[in-house]
Amino acid sequence: MEKIQRLTTDEFNKLIRSRKIIGNSSSESIVYRLKDNIILKDLKSSDLYDFNHPDKLVHSEEQLLRFSDIKSLYYYFVQGVIYVDNYLRACLMYECNGFVVNEIDALTINLTNIIKAINRFSKETLKISKKGIKGFDMESNFMYDGKNFGAIDTIHYYFSDEDENSIYKSNINYFNNDVITLLVNFYFMDFVSQNKILNEMYESIKNGESLNLIDFIDSFRNSLSEYCGRRIIYLSDAEDAIRENPETAVPSFTPVYSLRSKTNQIFD
Repeated sequence: MEKIQRLTTDEFNKLIRSRKIIGNSSSESIVYRLKDNIILKDLKSSDLYDFNHPDKLVHSEEQLLRFSDIKSLYYYFVQGVIYVDNYLRACLMYECNGFVVNEIDALTINLTNIIKAINRFSKETLKISKKGIKGFDMESNFMYDGKNFGAIDTIHYYFSDEDENSIYKSNINYFNNDVITLLVNFYFMDFVSQNKILNEMYESIKNGESLNLIDFIDSFRNSLSEYCGRRIIYLSDAEDAIRENPETAVPSFTPVYSLRSKTNQIFD
């Protein structure tokens, strides 16, 4: 992918005209799917753009490309920028597979798969934290496809002078909070709150005191299995413990995606 491309307005409009809009980012910018697994984020449609002064962006070319040479399996950094008639207009990055974590049907989660995915993602988070990369506005910007997690909308990330442990704790807390909310809040809040050990572990992760999400999931799974009298693979297997939480009901306009495959496949 070219790091810097320069197009005319007509060329840019032609580029995006036939492309599918795949959603809006947290900054309300429109995101288009291009070819070769590349997506385009239109900065002019977001709060990153100064409409009164179109030559001024909150982020410069240098800032947008600051992580472009850093190789990461699960963090999707900007790889290129597009100038339109000499104004910085868009940025390019590779597309992340899966669904936003808070739009996944929790009952379709395979607990064996998600534990493996958390372990891989946590190692990658430690890797970028050691490079001084600190996330910002990370909440609701994680995706999951049933095998791997990915961090998207990384434009606001920055290099921090903090020590790597502080950076890692901040980065992983965002992730842990999103994942534990998915696993517990929609259907199992009542079950967890009535179990003293699980509830203490849950609260410890939510407030950032504990970073070990996998320990919680192991205990959560064992407690569900004991309560239901069978080994829990998918959360839907714990139907005896399911109690819908009206406080976390998904709005009718919010899509809910299933990860349940046709077979009980376990990913390596």
